[in-house]
Parts: sequence; C-alpha cells; structure tokens
Amino acid sequence: MAVLESQQGRVVLRTRHLVGRSRAADLRVTARAVSGEHAVLRWTGDRWELRDLGSRNGTWIDERRLRAGERATVAAGARIAFGDPDVTWLVRSDAPPSAAAITDSAVVEGTGGFLALPSLDDPQVIVELDGEQGWHVIRDGESAPVQDGAALVIEGATYVLSIPAPSAPMQMTAEIRELPSIMDSFDGRGLDLAVSADEEYIEVTVRLGARTHAIPPRVHHELLLALARQRLADRAEGIADSEQGWVYTSDLRKMLGVSANQFYVMSHRCKRELEQLGIDGALILEKRSTSRQVRMGLTDVTVRSL
Repeated sequence: MAVLESQQGRVVLRTRHLVGRSRAADLRVTARAVSGEHAVLRWTGDRWELRDLGSRNGTWIDERRLRAGERATVAAGARIAFGDPDVTWLVRSDAPPSAAAITDSAVVEGTGGFLALPSLDDPQVIVELDGEQGWHVIRDGESAPVQDGAALVIEGATYVLSIPAPSAPMQMTAEIRELPSIMDSFDGRGLDLAVSADEEYIEVTVRLGARTHAIPPRVHHELLLALARQRLADRAEGIADSEQGWVYTSDLRKMLGVSANQFYVMSHRCKRELEQLGIDGALILEKRSTSRQVRMGLTDVTVRSL
C-alpha cells in the first residue's frame, strides 16, 4: 500500500485518491491555498501518478510545480505539496493498493486482497476480496459485505478500513473454470509433499517444469496436505477430475482443528508462498461459488512418507 506522511498525520492511498478542501475529498486539506478539488493521486496498474486538477495555487512534486492537468509519476521518497510549496507530504511508500486498517496509533497493512485484524498471529477478523462478490469481512465464521471506510471495533479498538476498489469480475463460464486444470496439465506445475510418521513435519517441493523449489516446513502446510490427500483419495475412487478433491470448509477446519479465521490465515499464507514461485493462487485453493467448498486446484500432486 502507498502511504503519505506529514505533520497532519499518515494517509493510506486508495486506488484513486482525491485531494482538496471539498468534503468529498479522500485527503481533505482545509488550508485556504488549497482548491476544492485540488489534485488526484491514482494507481495506473504499475505506478502511482499525481495530477493537478487546475488548482488556483498549484501542486508540487519535489519542488517542481505541475502545469494544470499535468501528470507526474510518484515514487517513494518524493515530497508533494498542495497550494503551499512549504507544506509537504512525504511519500513513505509507493506500493500497489492493498487492504489496510487505520487506528489512532498505527496502520495495519494487508497483502493484496487479504487483511487480518488485529494481526496475522491473532486473526479475530478477516477482510478478504472475493473475485466475484467483492470485499467481505469475516468474523466468527460469518461473512458479510464491507465497504471502504467501514469502522470495525475489535477489543475496544476501532479500525477504519482502507480497501481499494475491486476490478470488474470475470464471467466464470464452465470453460474458464476448467482452464486452470487444463493449463496445469501442460506446463509441468506440480506439488510433492513428504510427511513424517507423526505428521509433525511436512516437506513441500514445488515442480515448475524441470525446476524444483523446496519450501521450508511451516505449520500452515497442513492445509496443503489435507487438500492433496482429498484430491488423491477421490482420484483413487475413480471420481471425475471436475469433482475430485472438493471439501466443505467447515469439514476442512474440523480436520485441521482450527477456527474459521485461522483457516483463512493458513490459506492466505499457502497461496502467498506458492504465488511467489509463479503458481496462481486459484490453483492452490480453488473455490466453488455455489457452495462453501474448496479443493487443491493443482492436479499433479503426490504425497509420500518420510
């Protein structure tokens, strides 16, 4: 997430962040030198961009005044000013938009479409982006839609959400739903799990064509193991590939002995690990939109004993 800092405080940028005196502004600056709709900061898909909106007294970036309507790339370390070049905001971070929550004393950062509050180690509330239904807040296993700017109270502390607008969802035809499995069978992506006799130790090896990557053992790999075993058990029974491996999340949580929020953190950590190696998160934890079922999306999986 991108962050601006000044003596006035700390601001987490939304995908499109309007600056001005107007009550509709995302960053409201009440100084008289600032116009009602003064400037806008916008994520373009690969960088942040600052644009002056024809303000009376100008917009500056690193002491250079922008022309009316001019756009300029914004990078970490830059200093921005609105109306008065001596009153600046520091661009502390220029990371892409992601979920975050702001309290009186801190900003809790998420990663992409996932935020655990008050922290990943104590996930009492989950804020997650669903590709088809938008942003949801999950508390005690119950899910409900949530909007940018919503306030969540957790243990007496108030967390104000800053969540970027989701992209328009892709229409999930039957052909598109089957595409990940079809692609996977051609590009050599696979997952090998080796398990100790007491199942306290799980070695995970990712195969990408001729290359292999070993991932250090982690507790959350128990989720990968459970999903892989379900996929293989269904295959052994001759179940069609389209129906292999599906399990209700409530049953999966019981198998793992974790709460709903702990399950979401485990799935997030597994997806992040494998996504860093180039495997789509949907192949790690594939979801059915019509029911609360998930499965291992990868078809090439093995499980063996150490």
